[in-house]
Amino acid sequence: MGKLIESIEKIRDGDTSIRFNNDKNNEYTEIATAFNNLIDTMVSNSEELKRINDDLEVLTANIPGGVYKYSCDGNYIFSFINEGYQKLLGYTKEEFESFFDNKLLNVIYEGDRKLVKNALEKQLKNSNILEVEYRVVRSDGEILWLLDKGQIVKDKYGKPWVYCVVIDITSSKSAQEQLDISEECYRIVMEQENNIVFEWNLNTATVNISDNWEKKFGYKLVRSNLIEGILKNEIIYKDDIQKYLDLFTNAIKGDNPYHEKELRFRKGKDKYIWCKVRLSSIIDKYSQCTRIIGVVVDIDKEKRKNEELENRAQRDLLTGLYNKITAEDLVRKYIENEGKNLKSALFIIDIDDFKGINDNLGHLFGDAVLNDISSKFINIFREDDIIGRIGGDEFLIFLKDLHSEKVLKKKADELINLFRRSFTGKNKDYKIFGSIGISIYPDNGKNFKEIFRCADNALYFAKGKGKDCYCIYENNSKIMDNGLIKTKTFNSVLGGEENIDEAYKTKSTFRQNFYEYIFRILYESKDVDTAVNFILELVGKTYDVSRAYIFENSDNNLCCNNTFEWCNDGINPEISNLKKVSYSLFDDYKQNFNDRGIFYCKDISSLDDELYKILKVQGIVSMLQCAILDEGEFSGYVGFDECNGNRFWTKEEIESLTFISEILSIFLIKKRKEDKLIKSYKTIKAVMDNLNSWTYVINKNTYELLFINQKTLSIAPNTEINQLCYKAFWNIDKPCEVCPMNELSEEKSFCTIELYNDNLNVWTSANASYIEWNEEKSACLMCCNDITKYKENESKPEPNC
Repeated sequence: MGKLIESIEKIRDGDTSIRFNNDKNNEYTEIATAFNNLIDTMVSNSEELKRINDDLEVLTANIPGGVYKYSCDGNYIFSFINEGYQKLLGYTKEEFESFFDNKLLNVIYEGDRKLVKNALEKQLKNSNILEVEYRVVRSDGEILWLLDKGQIVKDKYGKPWVYCVVIDITSSKSAQEQLDISEECYRIVMEQENNIVFEWNLNTATVNISDNWEKKFGYKLVRSNLIEGILKNEIIYKDDIQKYLDLFTNAIKGDNPYHEKELRFRKGKDKYIWCKVRLSSIIDKYSQCTRIIGVVVDIDKEKRKNEELENRAQRDLLTGLYNKITAEDLVRKYIENEGKNLKSALFIIDIDDFKGINDNLGHLFGDAVLNDISSKFINIFREDDIIGRIGGDEFLIFLKDLHSEKVLKKKADELINLFRRSFTGKNKDYKIFGSIGISIYPDNGKNFKEIFRCADNALYFAKGKGKDCYCIYENNSKIMDNGLIKTKTFNSVLGGEENIDEAYKTKSTFRQNFYEYIFRILYESKDVDTAVNFILELVGKTYDVSRAYIFENSDNNLCCNNTFEWCNDGINPEISNLKKVSYSLFDDYKQNFNDRGIFYCKDISSLDDELYKILKVQGIVSMLQCAILDEGEFSGYVGFDECNGNRFWTKEEIESLTFISEILSIFLIKKRKEDKLIKSYKTIKAVMDNLNSWTYVINKNTYELLFINQKTLSIAPNTEINQLCYKAFWNIDKPCEVCPMNELSEEKSFCTIELYNDNLNVWTSANASYIEWNEEKSACLMCCNDITKYKENESKPEPNC
């Protein structure tokens, strides 16, 4: 459970790299598998949606000439201008607004404006297809002739817009310049200027490094033979040397442009601190790595804090002992590794009659008793022995490297004496005792599953003898001190040879099963919204709160909306009154949450006046809220209200409701991100489909079609994805001899050719350019414009790139 909580915390911070080991011996195998599958699904869905979205953005950004959208109301105001059009005229998006008031007519050369205006008005009355020619003046003074081909499309509100493709009919655009290696190096250096930056030239075997290195570590770095020099001077901690070698070896190979690892670097003479090393490989035109740009970031404080948090996650909050999952894991690892050939003993301990302490003297008193007993375990056992709390009043102790039966009995007697206690109440004394079941490794089993079963059987027998005793499991049914243990008897009691996970479930707390139930509801549900409403009701009734709800931030984080709510009997709903609640009504509302993302208030009268007034009208007396964090940013909260009086939220309630809130947050954030990506994908696809240009993408190696817009399908309706382009458009069985894609190279990133297609009976200006499609496929973007009317009386031209 500790690792699950830790993993959820990491996911809330944007880290989806965590995975659980699917150990069949672990009682949490199913939830671990489900959790891993969830993360994989989250990553896969998000990456797939993002990839599709990015593909369409790449298409829009790479349309040659330009793409824009403007209104049909006579003002012809731009609502979208792509980067290509901005580059064509030499103005930024901001300059279009400031210089031209975002109006098409203002961009046009002054002498052409009236003619274009008349032409547009005439065409808008008679057709949905627009075509005009006009001149523009670039920012550098050069005059260009442009061909504007557009189509009228109504949006979902019925408002008409013109979607246009603009091409330069003055001359072909110049080939796009290759990005200079030195400029790339400079950019990377500038981005990382606050950290230690270095450049390793592999051709000269020299290193340039920022002065921050000497300031941080107290000595100078070798300037040549980097890898050998660092090893020779013991700069890398010995346990990290292989990781260091792998990092630089992979960077030099250049298979991936980016590499990262966490390593310990020597600071001063003998101190080592944690640093994150990021390497970027600079590849030349021969696919060889020539330089490595690196940045070293000090993460020592963060790393040690995480280690501390990890240690805390492994511990029981009340006693400081190992929690159940950690204790079991440590025992498993020990008997599978260094303790494989050593005799050891497993103690399963249950405190008898402890319920009377809690019921009559109070839970706080009971917690104090548990804490005191736990602290005394340390005096009985060695530092290397494993001691854990596995339930409310249950403990597990693993005695390593057992040398004699005498030692085993001595430890058991000390434990029995430790539990014999009496506590005085108002009218009577309350006594507690201890029952202990003991099994021996490897005599009673070869793995944790087997020795736990035997120890648990022995514990059952000890309780059957009247408690306040211990029993040692014996395979051959011999009497051991306090009793006789028979395997057959215990098998019949437990119902046969069930596995350890099933046996342990009988001792699982309600809270653990409840978490798993909630997790499964969300994981298996096809409708997250319905599942969330059901869970709020389930949690609300289980913990007897007045109201359970969720607030989610708006896209700009300036306000929040009550998106889910459940109310107990007699409690008025507030969801309809809490839409677009502005955070400006409060003094930084998120400051109410502590560093764990919890806002706990047992009496709202202690809050600021403004917040008190808002909560008071909702009938709230006490409340608990848990922040929703999206990659570390405050994005809303899950809340629980008490309207029937002041409520003291127990530590267990806070921990449980916080954890449940975190589970809900993960699924909600995943759902909202998917919704945004789908919306963005539909928007960009609509732009591409409404361009008045035949636009499609080809796999440059196989000639298969990867994308086809609606304009292309209108002229070639039988065209399909994965069809060969030359077959689809030219009805031939081999690649076209004259194809602009054939003229592309590393030096020439695009090419335009005028072609006559006798299969479709059209003249086209076909522009080809390489684009990044995805990791598996290299692609070519083809944009073809109908220029038939300009070529009616001309012969078929030669390629003109």
